[in-house]
Amino acid sequence: MSPPMCTLALVGLQLIITSTVVGFTGQRSLLRYAALPLMILSSGLQLTCLEQIQYPVGRSFLGAASVFLVILYIELALLSRWTFDAKGPTSSMGGLAPVNSEQLKLKRKTGESKLSSGTIQAILKRLLFGFNISLQSRFPGTKWPVRNIPPFSRRDLGYIPGKAEFLVRKIFKCLIYILILRLSHRFGNPDENPVLFSSDRIPFLTRLGNVSASEMRTRVLGVLAYWTIQYMVIEVLYSFLAVLAVAMRITDVDVWPPVFGSVDDAWSIRQFWG
Repeated sequence: MSPPMCTLALVGLQLIITSTVVGFTGQRSLLRYAALPLMILSSGLQLTCLEQIQYPVGRSFLGAASVFLVILYIELALLSRWTFDAKGPTSSMGGLAPVNSEQLKLKRKTGESKLSSGTIQAILKRLLFGFNISLQSRFPGTKWPVRNIPPFSRRDLGYIPGKAEFLVRKIFKCLIYILILRLSHRFGNPDENPVLFSSDRIPFLTRLGNVSASEMRTRVLGVLAYWTIQYMVIEVLYSFLAVLAVAMRITDVDVWPPVFGSVDDAWSIRQFWG
């Protein structure tokens, strides 16, 4: 198996583990703790695969995604303890308001959360719920959305695009960004990197008087290029997962709001990160 496919397979395994645990186990099940070492092991196994991937940006991002899935698992399965029966968190340890115990008892009494065990329909419903939760960390479209989720439209905050419009836009954005990322490798000379980014050039303020205009330009452009590439890589991965989930009817469109807000709103450090 090629290194990229190996990495993607391990990421897929992490998603399957999270989805299965959230969809099929109770809030206090020991299986939730038993699966944590598997999540960490999958992340560790990626190190050998990542070292063989040629593109540094893709390598760093896939590695970060693997670690993120471990953190997300801890939040979903061990802290907030999302369950299929509750259709939400059952513990406040993760910072979310848990489903009311009386409401959960009512769901069980009315049979809302009970499905005939062993039926294909029951298994699919639980898996889809698990995947739905595992593919998001901001919980849009639920009673527990994080603050400051960017809207689909700044003019109409309640606007949600149709499925066809959403898929076309995401696919188009994904293709454009992939093309730009591919072309970006043609710029610059890798042979100059050992000189431009050598260890003796790491100190900046202490040798400010010796910094040339060329080095200053390289530093500024390097920072801008890094942030721009990271922005596009995140958008590509997010758009790919969104298209896959919506096209296969795993989730609805409202689960995939824009991953980034408007640049106009980033007028302070808090606004930039918030």
